[in-house]
Parts: sequence; C-alpha cells; structure tokens
Amino acid sequence: LSLTGEEESRRRIRTAYQQLLALTATLGQSRQPGATPTEYQATLQLPPAEATQQLAALTTAYQQARYAADAPTAAQATTAQAAWEQVQTDLKPAQPQEDRTKDK
Repeated sequence: LSLTGEEESRRRIRTAYQQLLALTATLGQSRQPGATPTEYQATLQLPPAEATQQLAALTTAYQQARYAADAPTAAQATTAQAAWEQVQTDLKPAQPQEDRTKDK
C-alpha cells in the first residue's frame, strides 16, 4: 500500500513494518495473503526472545498506524522505529570471526 500522503508518524511506522515484511520474506517467512498482522506475528520463528518482544511492539504500532482513526504520536513512531531496528539487528546473521590462529 502506498505511503504517499500519510501523516509522518503513520508513514514511519508503516515503513518500518514494510521493511520487516521484506526481511522476513528473505528468511523464508513471508506473510500469507489474508493473514492479519497479529496472525503473521504468531507464525514467525524469530530468535532471540528479545526479537519476539520487539516484534510485538512493532506489530501493535503498525495496527494503530494502519487502522486507527487517530494517528500515532511522534513518540510512538520513534518507539516503533527503535523496535524495528532491534529486530533487524537481532536477525542479522552472525559474522564469522577471523581465524587468528594463522598468525601464530
């Protein structure tokens, strides 16, 4: 759905959620057509537990931004953005450490 013309707080939250959908799709966990955000959240297999908590916060914010008559506050948008950033960090694959035994 287009974000053109959205209030800033709605746009920020919806953009974060769309980024979540893109990332989880690359992990083989695409949202199925017709699934509500809450149903989709329940199907995701996301380690660690902190990611699950942040995902719940982002999902709740998205539902308000997408469906509520009143726009979320700027503070709510900032909280949702922070939740997305934490989920994104938690889901990034660990970078292999360099083999330092070669120097010895």
